[in-house]
Amino acid sequence: DRSLLSGLKNMMEKAMPSHHYPCRLYGLTSASSQQKKEWKDFVKKLDLHSEFMHRDEFMKKYNIPNAEFPAAYMQTGTTVTLFITSMEINECGTLADLKRLVNKSLPEVLGESKDY
Repeated sequence: DRSLLSGLKNMMEKAMPSHHYPCRLYGLTSASSQQKKEWKDFVKKLDLHSEFMHRDEFMKKYNIPNAEFPAAYMQTGTTVTLFITSMEINECGTLADLKRLVNKSLPEVLGESKDY
C-alpha cells in the first residue's frame, strides 16, 4: 500500500536482504528501490504491456473483491483474470524460479505456445 507510513516501512524493508521482505514478489524482483535489471529485461522481452502496482493502487483501479497479493493478473478488454496466484509466487525461491513460472503460465493464459 502507498502511504507515508508504508513509504517509511518500504524504506526500512529495502535495507533488509531480499529474503526478508514481507512481499515475496517485491523481494524477488527488486533491489534497493528499483527493479532488478534481470527482471526488467525479462519483462521487456515478454512484449506485453505490464503494470506493477501496490495493493491499494490495484484495488482502486480494479476493485476486485477477494483479490490476492502478491499475484499476477491479465487484463483482456474489461476482464481481469488471475493467472499467477499468491501461493505460486510465494513458492518461488529465486528470480529464476519466478521467470520459469511466468514462462509456464503465460502461454496457458494467452492460449499460445511461446517461450518467453
